[in-house]
Amino acid sequence: MKRTAAICVALVLSLVSSVDADYTWTDTGTWPKSWPAELEPLRKQSRTFEGPTQPLLHHAIPFTKRDEFESAWPHLLKIKSQGAPIVLRRGPSFWLGDKATAGVCVHTPPAGEAPIADGKDAKGNWEKTISIELIVDGAIIDLNRIPLPADTPIIDERFKNGAIDETPVAKNKAEDLFRQMEWACVEAKSANVAFSGKFQGAIDGELKGSLLLATGNKFRLEMKGDLALGTDGIQPVPVNVAMVCDGKQSRTASLDPQIPSQVVDVTNNYDTEMRLKLARAGILGPMFMLAENVPPGEKPREFNAEKQLGVSDFQLGENQIIDDQQALTIHHKLHNPNYTEPLTVTVWLDATTKLPLKREITLKQDNRAITLTETYPTLTLDEKVDDQRFELPKP
Repeated sequence: MKRTAAICVALVLSLVSSVDADYTWTDTGTWPKSWPAELEPLRKQSRTFEGPTQPLLHHAIPFTKRDEFESAWPHLLKIKSQGAPIVLRRGPSFWLGDKATAGVCVHTPPAGEAPIADGKDAKGNWEKTISIELIVDGAIIDLNRIPLPADTPIIDERFKNGAIDETPVAKNKAEDLFRQMEWACVEAKSANVAFSGKFQGAIDGELKGSLLLATGNKFRLEMKGDLALGTDGIQPVPVNVAMVCDGKQSRTASLDPQIPSQVVDVTNNYDTEMRLKLARAGILGPMFMLAENVPPGEKPREFNAEKQLGVSDFQLGENQIIDDQQALTIHHKLHNPNYTEPLTVTVWLDATTKLPLKREITLKQDNRAITLTETYPTLTLDEKVDDQRFELPKP
């Protein structure tokens, strides 16, 4: 049975703007029988759409079990045209409907029209190829658990709200490793980090502490140590601070009872912001080296990772041993609007978990130089968190 619906959707792949268009669909997957036999059991849970202005076909397959998706994924890659893109999106998805949060939509030319086998020959006309759209939820579809072909453009549209611009996920092996770590942090339901940071240069001193993140804009940051801001010779100032956010407000409280606490309303995308900062610049770097200078009485600009924490120029370094653990070394640049020159960063990833063990950030601007070395004795994701840890401290 076919139905027709008038909808306003974003055209996938080569088109960006939304249009009003008519689709027809069937309540079963009608892809060619020549596709891998391993996909046959998925037909009943699938839908096939035709349209909008051309009879293009879109085979939507929702998944509710991770093992079912991961079993199907290698066979889905077999039908994709070489060099055609994989688009990453978050739900809800028009293709999957309101109830599904994870799945795949395979986009093909009209029935009876042979797809272009090599994406290089498509010249950007991806509707003439077979391409794949992934609706990623981080649980059923976890990008850290599946291979993404090296010859495939990865177009990431999961954070079109401004947190991350549309950009290829990886251009080389170093960037691929970095992006895997980044998305593991972004998609994690929780993060538990113990850290130690040592500053040298225009900022001097050491801080130790912990960071706890949970979904719903919740976090708890504690740190203490001594820090001197300025030229050599300035006496270090004791730091002993706790920052707690219950999802609606954050309270910064010095553990010195003589210093009053401060309360700030949080933004809606604080979950993403905190996780991206952790992945790209660690904990102390965004606070002391990269923070926006906001005039009194004004609100900070909306966070945009590519403008405030842009990353580029990824290179692999030699593998090293960090605290008796095998570590993969990645060098990259970090861009921030406060500085005309990019900062240089080296991050060492645990060879097993692919999560950071250590990070070094170096800033050189005019006569000012700062180096921050940050280590992570503990960095775990998706552990159960006691919600009481996010209760605001009393004023």
